[in-house]
Amino acid sequence: MHSWPESAHLVLDELRSARALAAISVAVPHTTIRRAAWEQIRAALRETLGALLNRPAASISLISRPGRPLLVDLTDLCIGLSVSYAASSVVAAINLRGPIGVDVMGVGHGADWMSDWEFVVQNYPGTRTYGRIAGLAPQQQARAFAQAWTRFEACLKCLGLELTEWHPALERGLASCCVRGLVFSENMTGSIATNIRSERTLHAPQDDPGPHLRYWQWQPTGRTTCQFRLDAQAQPEITVADALKRQPKQSATAIVTPWSW
Repeated sequence: MHSWPESAHLVLDELRSARALAAISVAVPHTTIRRAAWEQIRAALRETLGALLNRPAASISLISRPGRPLLVDLTDLCIGLSVSYAASSVVAAINLRGPIGVDVMGVGHGADWMSDWEFVVQNYPGTRTYGRIAGLAPQQQARAFAQAWTRFEACLKCLGLELTEWHPALERGLASCCVRGLVFSENMTGSIATNIRSERTLHAPQDDPGPHLRYWQWQPTGRTTCQFRLDAQAQPEITVADALKRQPKQSATAIVTPWSW
């Protein structure tokens, strides 16, 4: 994750690389009035996408509807956006390959950090997650709860779902997400989720004899991390942004590696 605007060039580097994914954070005053924070992060997104696509930032239109993911009004590209706010930071995630979800949360402290956390976890992330947190030492439970909650919320956002209680069908949807943790200070935690069924085969146009990208694959390596891997048979790399601009209609592949809660 990179701070904006100080590390704007690093955000562009990640989006132009094989990762095709980046997260940016904007420091904002600690207040319950979020309007200014949303305006700042939207400006950061427009400037980032404008620089990436060689377009004026003012030409990048972002569409926001209550309870729905933030959308970029570019019908020829499949760009996923997600935004989350907590304490004095607002975070946005960008995925050039499709849907993405991000969620951040402050970590509670003290014996009364959240008196009803058991009820919340059992009814939302589920009993399996509850059992894992309940088995920890009391001083570890607040951070574990925050990590589990941000994983849950990030997956819901990636799947385009509103906050909902746990049920078996939801569990199957959550298993289709690959989640990675965000690095914050000890008082914050966060997660990014992508859909592992959204891998794509990006072919260069038929009249272009140049290299093509066979596929991209998320390979989970743990509960909160995954790595980006390029097919060993692929030809020299072309960036996802270039591939999407050259051929908007991609063919999909189903490379499914379930991630377990």
